[in-house]
Amino acid sequence: MNQLTGLNTGIIKSPQGVVAIALKIAAQSRSQQRLYLPPDQLQSVLFATFNVYLILQQLHQQSPESVQTGVLASSKALSENIPAIDPDEVNKPDIDYRVTDFVMKRKPDDIHFLFFLKNGEVIALQLACVQVEDLLNVLLSTIRNADDAQLTALCLSANDFLPFYTVDFSGGEGRGINYNPFSPPAWKTALFDTFHYLSPARWQAPLRRHYQIRINI
Repeated sequence: MNQLTGLNTGIIKSPQGVVAIALKIAAQSRSQQRLYLPPDQLQSVLFATFNVYLILQQLHQQSPESVQTGVLASSKALSENIPAIDPDEVNKPDIDYRVTDFVMKRKPDDIHFLFFLKNGEVIALQLACVQVEDLLNVLLSTIRNADDAQLTALCLSANDFLPFYTVDFSGGEGRGINYNPFSPPAWKTALFDTFHYLSPARWQAPLRRHYQIRINI
């Protein structure tokens, strides 16, 4: 398992918008790995990072001095080991390193990110909770610098809850109730343990109910 020691990002754009975010990772083994996150996979990574950050906030409430010391030390170490991104890694990205799937696994003392690449390779990255604040800041800064409204809307929405299913109470004879389920991956649903009912008034369409699961903070 590669322990994160540094990271850097680049933005790959086309006239239609952001194609992918280049992510350069430095690991404890002194190796460097480049990945290309298309917008949907970037959203998944941000979703995972945001939710681990909530865990870090909880830890800070329990032991503020210890967590603050760890975050500051982690930030200093990461800032001193930023891997360089070659211009060709942005201008001529290798599609074999495009991330096709992403999974997060939470362990007692750290977090594991698994990146599944188009070439069949799986990149496993180990992060300490105290590193997550820096990772979140880097991702948010990259999204802001991309200056792409569609990417911003995708990545910054729905990071503290998951839609579970909608129920459409349709009028008319024989139409009845239509269930529209969502199929979030298991690693995302494992982050949540509280279910909430969202009233129809919160939806633009009449007589529609939205069920969701939300993290219990």
